[in-house]
Amino acid sequence: MGWKKVKIEEWLHFVSILEKTGGVYTYKPMWSFRGQADSSWTLRPTLTRKLKSKKTVNLENAKNLEQQLLAEFSTGFPAISQSSPKDYVTYQRLRWLTFLQHYGGPTRLLDWSDSPFVAMYFACENEFKKDGVVFCFADSIFLAEQRKNNNHVKLKSEEELLWSAQTSEVYQITTNFQNIRCLSQMGTFTFSTSPFDDHDDLIPKVFINVTEPERFCTKLIIPASLKLEFLSRLSVMGISSATLFPGEEGFGRSFNIAADLILETEKLINSHGASRMVDDSMFKGGKRTHDMEKKST
Repeated sequence: MGWKKVKIEEWLHFVSILEKTGGVYTYKPMWSFRGQADSSWTLRPTLTRKLKSKKTVNLENAKNLEQQLLAEFSTGFPAISQSSPKDYVTYQRLRWLTFLQHYGGPTRLLDWSDSPFVAMYFACENEFKKDGVVFCFADSIFLAEQRKNNNHVKLKSEEELLWSAQTSEVYQITTNFQNIRCLSQMGTFTFSTSPFDDHDDLIPKVFINVTEPERFCTKLIIPASLKLEFLSRLSVMGISSATLFPGEEGFGRSFNIAADLILETEKLINSHGASRMVDDSMFKGGKRTHDMEKKST
């Protein structure tokens, strides 16, 4: 089995899928979402990408590289951080990995979000000539199946799994030691016990014994033609680089998309006129909403 593909037709289509999916709007969401700007990209962590580009690297080399990078990062980061170095004394390796991931370093972690709208932002933020994708999987079912599939094994800690496991499996990290970026993005992570494996191959295998497993692993394809519209909607909802990457970097980064949205708005005004554009969009929005209501009754 693999991922069920659904092509999104418009914003209301995306919202209607979320409305029909149980556990999206609960206090603790039961789904995880990840957006990627090119639908052809696999779910491949940054460290995995580097390792696969070097055909001669073996598992021992990979582990040594990962641990060396982590040791150097955990030594250097407190020196340049605004926090006191003593704040980092009790940090374990897994916590350092999440920091390295969020500050752009290569790790075997893959970012996910509890929010489908955050994932949609990352599916649309660039590659405007290519379709984007939002991956969705039911993490509540994922965790339950994982426990059943491993009921003959004493589950190890996440840290032991990172460096000791001999099999190739995927796990989800639900941490309570998140940094400000992770909190802003409602972030979680998946990681593989092998640093060479893509997660889009491993995640569906967890659902292999579930009835209709395709219900719990879905790829929402976002047409390139809808990306700027969706970014505009997300911006009004308060989802942008400025909010997802708090600080100067995110604020500056947000102007890249702002420039595209301004140019797109000016193009529409020049083509239709401001008053005509507003009138048309209100009419079409109302018509689509009415049509959706008729279909649901």
